[in-house]
Amino acid sequence: MKPTTMQQFRFFFCALCVALLCSVSSLHAGEITLASVGGYKRPMVEIIDRYQDETGNKVTAVYGNMRQVISQSKMSGTVALIIGDQKFFDRSGLEFDAFHPVGQGRLVLAWRQGIGIEKIADIAGGGVGRVGMPDPVKAIYGVAANEYLENSGMMPEVSEKLIRLGTVPQVSAYLLSGDIDAGFINSTDAIGVREKIGGFLLAADALYTPIAINAGVLKGYGDNGDVAGFIEFLRSPDAREVFGRYGL
Repeated sequence: MKPTTMQQFRFFFCALCVALLCSVSSLHAGEITLASVGGYKRPMVEIIDRYQDETGNKVTAVYGNMRQVISQSKMSGTVALIIGDQKFFDRSGLEFDAFHPVGQGRLVLAWRQGIGIEKIADIAGGGVGRVGMPDPVKAIYGVAANEYLENSGMMPEVSEKLIRLGTVPQVSAYLLSGDIDAGFINSTDAIGVREKIGGFLLAADALYTPIAINAGVLKGYGDNGDVAGFIEFLRSPDAREVFGRYGL
């Protein structure tokens, strides 16, 4: 029996609805949202690009200091994992399903082109003016820089020179513009801008609390296959090469 025009229309309409539903689902398949501290933006951009090229899955990333990252994660409800310092995770108020190690963070002192520094203590001398550091209330490396200066006994000598900025990338930007002579950042950012600065020195890691950089999977995403796939990629030789190149 030949179908009527109405039956044909109903069949076409149902098929169209199924196709639309499938296409909408495919738009969201394989997509995750990641938040990372700004000091690790350079390696994360490279790793995300490689992951997307290899898998076809999409990762949306947001960057900022740890306070911004945690606030964004609480408000959005869509962040699946965070790249950051374990100490901040522990006091964030967020719930996590798992933590996966990424690397060890290292504090450095970097300085602008045009000046020479042989040891970190040189920042107390007259040849160095303003010294930048991330905000110790909001940023991992602000805490580390504060601890380093206190534990080394240098804080009284340099406190009036200190300029507190929001994030590691902001300190680096001030170095590149010449608005500060030196600044405390992480080795990752220092490596990223080394062709544009005068140089950098590692701070003695015994003088600040160790910085364990982890990928924290937010509660509810521990069984997500796309998140698991990205975590697996973070462990791959491809990703480890990127992290290693950036000092992690």
